[in-house]
Amino acid sequence: MQQQKMLIYVFIKMNQFKHIEEQLHQLQLSTAEKAFLDDVRTYILSNMAEGHLSVESVAEGLFIHESKLRRRIAQSTGLTPRMFLAVVRMERACEFLTTYPAMTIEQIAYECGFADHSHFTHSFRRLFGMSPTSYARQLSAS
Repeated sequence: MQQQKMLIYVFIKMNQFKHIEEQLHQLQLSTAEKAFLDDVRTYILSNMAEGHLSVESVAEGLFIHESKLRRRIAQSTGLTPRMFLAVVRMERACEFLTTYPAMTIEQIAYECGFADHSHFTHSFRRLFGMSPTSYARQLSAS
């Protein structure tokens, strides 16, 4: 399992973010770990549009100590909690780009909890190696 966790980290560093979700699903997690990650993901998705969402605010919202949240995410996924938060936000951004092509980048940025579209575009480009607009064009071309 440690090797799988390292593969996830390498994929992120190589700007091959599109594989991250598959890699997370392939991890052999216990029922408790899956439930915990589902709770974290659900909380993030439910609260990301309300503004700045941090590891601290997620821990507070889930009523667990921040260090416990950090430890459990790292042990389960091999990712830092901050990177896990970014993964969930970008998964949602990709979902919006795929499902709602009429949404503007500004709208998607807001829905995913970014203060402005430039920060969103920078984060998206860092993880995917292309802008959200280029990503959307690739989707429509295929």
